[in-house]
Amino acid sequence: MAKAETISADGSWKVVVEAWSTSVLFFYSAVGVTTSVYVRGTQSWWDKLWGISPGWNAASADFVSAAGSMATSQFPGASAPLPGSPNNRRNDSQADCRAWALGGSVKGKFDSTGIELTGGSAGIDSIVDQVVGGVGSARRNNETLGAGPVGWP
Repeated sequence: MAKAETISADGSWKVVVEAWSTSVLFFYSAVGVTTSVYVRGTQSWWDKLWGISPGWNAASADFVSAAGSMATSQFPGASAPLPGSPNNRRNDSQADCRAWALGGSVKGKFDSTGIELTGGSAGIDSIVDQVVGGVGSARRNNETLGAGPVGWP
């Protein structure tokens, strides 16, 4: 996963853009871009005592956007917009766009010695294995932050 973030001038909130890919054997594969909005957490007296900095908590924004393109390592230079790109959401903490493939086939042979799996496939959509140009932005309290571009892998 690749990530880019931008923190507001006063340090109270940030926008994070992540480009990612995942697969589960040969049954499911996906690539996408996710934009998330966070606000600075509060420090407990214990955190202050030990000098532990406050963390970040998910928060809604007036507007959140995610966009990017899918690509394949098999055809360098070729790309197409991710489905749903750009994804614009209002009063939400996250926006994402993704391409995915579901289903597949298993190749194997069966004989008196047992079952031997010889391969599998998730169909033509599994050719998509990269994200390029992932960007995102968010508007909160009349301030707009943007981050990116990010790509994966």
